[in-house]
Amino acid sequence: MFSDSSVSRLLTDPIAKGQHKENYVRDSTGKRKYRVLKDKSEWAYPSIEPLVDEDLWNQVDNILHKQKVSSVSKRPHGLFAKYLECSCGGIMHNPHGRTSYFCSKCDNRINVDVIDDLYAIELKSFELNAEKATKLLAASKKDTNINRQAEYLDSEIKSTEKELERLYDLYASNAISKARFTKKNLELEERTSTLKLERERVSPSRSIVPLEIPRNLQEFWDNSQESEKRILVELLTNKIIVDRSTITIHFSSQPNRF
Repeated sequence: MFSDSSVSRLLTDPIAKGQHKENYVRDSTGKRKYRVLKDKSEWAYPSIEPLVDEDLWNQVDNILHKQKVSSVSKRPHGLFAKYLECSCGGIMHNPHGRTSYFCSKCDNRINVDVIDDLYAIELKSFELNAEKATKLLAASKKDTNINRQAEYLDSEIKSTEKELERLYDLYASNAISKARFTKKNLELEERTSTLKLERERVSPSRSIVPLEIPRNLQEFWDNSQESEKRILVELLTNKIIVDRSTITIHFSSQPNRF
């Protein structure tokens, strides 16, 4: 059984269209020895007997590339991603979980903790009762223990797939034997399949009853995980304008109508 990442690597390997990639890795220069990629200008592609027509290979490669770009572009980075706008008109980003959101147009910046604290203060005016709190918690569909287990499994799946990629690179550069590659690849493929099956089994609870009703959304915010906060941001926020000295939060719903 092959994982998604293994199938993707096989489909995008140019060896299938008759190009065997060589001279593209070298040993690192530090104390810990590992393989690193060379500059692309040094790579070599000696011709071999192709397995598929080059036009067909290019069509498949283009489809996979578009799917990858689409997936990355839809993934929000940061709690307030897609909602933070700079006063200059630019969009503020927080790539790879940095400590600040920044504007790529004028380099205006706002600390992650500052915007989190200010947003929480504004939420205090949104009062909750038992009915509203129950609906809000149900909307988040998050059970703490189950969610932690799901996050752990996601992390393990990602780690195992990265290990598969490193193993494939080692084999492609003739750093390990075919027998060793086959054995290790089978082990990692089986682990990936097991983890994915377990991940499908784990799902958040569908029935959530709050043990203690928060009086307002600020209390709910202060006791929520980031995934739950993100849902709240999407439910309530129109946009947040960040100036050099002021921050203006535009809610899509007013406190008295929430």
